[in-house]
Amino acid sequence: MKKLLLISGFISLAYNVFSQQGLKYSQTITLSGSTTNCSGSISSCNTIATLPAGKTWKIESAWINNDLNEGYLIINNNLAGKFDLTSVGIERPNFPIWLKSGDTIKFSISYFNVSTISYFLSILEFDIN
Repeated sequence: MKKLLLISGFISLAYNVFSQQGLKYSQTITLSGSTTNCSGSISSCNTIATLPAGKTWKIESAWINNDLNEGYLIINNNLAGKFDLTSVGIERPNFPIWLKSGDTIKFSISYFNVSTISYFLSILEFDIN
C-alpha cells in the first residue's frame, strides 16, 4: 500500500512539473500570403507577424514558395530554419517551434533577384493564464 501511494505521489508530481499549466488553447491560425524579399540584411526583412501580448504560438508547419524553391524562416532576426527543395530530398526547419508574446516572424531568400516570397504557416495559439 505504501509503495502504491509513493508511486502515485511521484506520478502526480511529474504531471504537475511537466504539464502545460497556464496555457489554454485559443485557436488554430493559418497565415498565408506573400511578402517582398529582403534588401540585404535580416533586419530589413518585412515582418509578417508579431505575437500579441498574453499569447504563445506553436508553429506546427510552414512552407515557402518562390522561383528558387528555397528560403529562410527568421524568428526575432535570427535564422530559425532553411527551406530547400533544390537539393536531394527536402530540407526544412524542425517543427514545432514555440514562440512567446512579442516574437516576430519573417522570411528571406538568399538570392536578391527574386522579389516575392509566398508563405504558409499552420499555428496553434494558446492564451497564457
